[in-house]
Amino acid sequence: MASASSSRSDIEVLQSSNRSKLVVLGALVAVAGGAYFLTRGGPIGAPEEASSIMIVTQGSFHYRHSMEELGFKVLEQRQAAFVDKAKEVMPELAEEEDLDDVAAILKLADYGGYGYVAFENPQTVDFSKLDVDGGIPTFADHHRFAVVSAGDYAFPHKLTVTAERSEVVPGIDLDLLTALFEQEPLHAALTDDPKGGAEVIILKNDLEAAIERVRAIDEAAKTIAKIEEASRELLIDSERGKVKPALLGSLHESIHPVALADGGVLVPSREANFTSKNGLSADLELDDTWRFFYLKDASGEAEREPCAAVFGGALEQGGRRPRLRESPGGDAFLLDQSGASTLFTFDADTGAGTGSCAFRERGALPRLDNRRDDPGTPHVSGWVARSRHEGAGVVDAVVELVEPGDGPPIDLLRSTRVGVSNPFWLDADHVTVVASYREGPAGQSVLILSRNHPGVALEIGPQVIAGSYNIFTVAAAPNPGAETPRLVVVAAGPHEASLFRLDLPDTYAALFDAALADAGPAEPAAEGEPLDVRILPIDPESFAEAVRLTEGHSAADPVVSPDGKWVAYVTRDHGDEADSDYEVALAPMSGDGEARLLTQNGLDDHYPMFTGDSKRVVFKTKYPIERTTWTLTTGRSLPVE
Repeated sequence: MASASSSRSDIEVLQSSNRSKLVVLGALVAVAGGAYFLTRGGPIGAPEEASSIMIVTQGSFHYRHSMEELGFKVLEQRQAAFVDKAKEVMPELAEEEDLDDVAAILKLADYGGYGYVAFENPQTVDFSKLDVDGGIPTFADHHRFAVVSAGDYAFPHKLTVTAERSEVVPGIDLDLLTALFEQEPLHAALTDDPKGGAEVIILKNDLEAAIERVRAIDEAAKTIAKIEEASRELLIDSERGKVKPALLGSLHESIHPVALADGGVLVPSREANFTSKNGLSADLELDDTWRFFYLKDASGEAEREPCAAVFGGALEQGGRRPRLRESPGGDAFLLDQSGASTLFTFDADTGAGTGSCAFRERGALPRLDNRRDDPGTPHVSGWVARSRHEGAGVVDAVVELVEPGDGPPIDLLRSTRVGVSNPFWLDADHVTVVASYREGPAGQSVLILSRNHPGVALEIGPQVIAGSYNIFTVAAAPNPGAETPRLVVVAAGPHEASLFRLDLPDTYAALFDAALADAGPAEPAAEGEPLDVRILPIDPESFAEAVRLTEGHSAADPVVSPDGKWVAYVTRDHGDEADSDYEVALAPMSGDGEARLLTQNGLDDHYPMFTGDSKRVVFKTKYPIERTTWTLTTGRSLPVE
């Protein structure tokens, strides 16, 4: 309840602003008596103003300031305070033995020249003794206010309620405004009723800001509809390829899809809430809760199922956006929040054909010392490969394997001689990194590291890859029907960054055994110095010629289909069909036939992944939201053939 001082102040305002009504009231009482004043059905004193309202509050939220900014004259108090005021300024009311609070407040409004009384939470207010045109309605949960006409507008009383809250126009003030503007003559001012007369013209001038606020609801709905239409046009209709991509999410969410080993898709999603204050521009707010869903296929037609196996299906974002890192085969992923990572692996045998999200939480990984370091690349075995740098003077490059629990990491590589990229799994025991020498030859080499031989690296020099001197990315490639492994390498030299297929001369284990046998025992480290990684080159003559898979355009982020037939990658300058944005392209691993674009649009398409059956490519698309400064990321897919 308001303090005594504020209560007296409001009464003084009410009394001082209505002296003329006191004179008229006195004359009426003198002629007709107090009983008539209490029981008559018509208005008392001077005419009410439609822009003057009383607000009967029940909660802690105050509306007076915002409503006054919109042009209204406002008196706001709790119900008991208003009843006390009514008794104070109209002593006759105090003689009522069974005084009805609603009737007393409405007489106070009539006395003070207030055209309407807004009752907060009308479900808790007793209107049973009030004579309302059409009867007392049943109040729904969204009816935050019931507005009752008073005085000159009460023949009989009109009661209007809050409209259902707009999903696109923010502001709790609309709960009150939508109920008010259902009352006449406010409604006439809102709708430009030509029959409104002079009073409506005055109201339109006084309440211009309030009218624009309410009108913004319809305008905002139109704006958001246009945004949705523009987004759909960008993501589907504007695609120039023969086949339109399938959307894996709605236009009201941000998603980062992960193609799974069983052919399904994991969909981590955050709801995107569009709002518009004026119907012209728009804003977007992303929900703080990540929700995880499972799609049994990537066709865009599969129904979503909640993925309770991942954080119970929902995760509250704390601080920075979580970083998700998945395995290329879709059988493992980790989610990192500010250096704390949780590993999940996918049991494809359990999930296949059951429509279930068959992830298993493996536990928390050792924390990153530096939160800026990449959280690493997971493997279904339960190991995570990650690179980092440590040391203040001479900086060590470190590639380590960690697993959930308190066990110590396995240092695969530690060196002051080379800098390394983020590691990439080749199989359950081997990872690869791209290394640059800090001193010595320019360019990069491919290093292969083994869990069985920590501290040793096999080196594939750039001369093996068509004389390339810049190597950017290495990916494993299934090699059906062969025992020897196969790699896909993105490299550049006198040519643009292109894809190359590189067939290794032997298995990883055999290559390590042969290289160690040829090199002999390692030289001991100098006293007090850590042992630097031992780099053993693979004889370039043992390789068959690298097969160039792309030519005439750039390539990045390659991933090979599980059946080993295709490599998907990202490009931005693919011939005459290119634009300035990134597209997803496809090239045959055989080296026969030309690469082709899967997407053709003006958007940024990136991070392609193959579904487990090799039939579709799932990728992420970043696209701008019209009338905002935002971009969103969604998931799409396209068939390979």
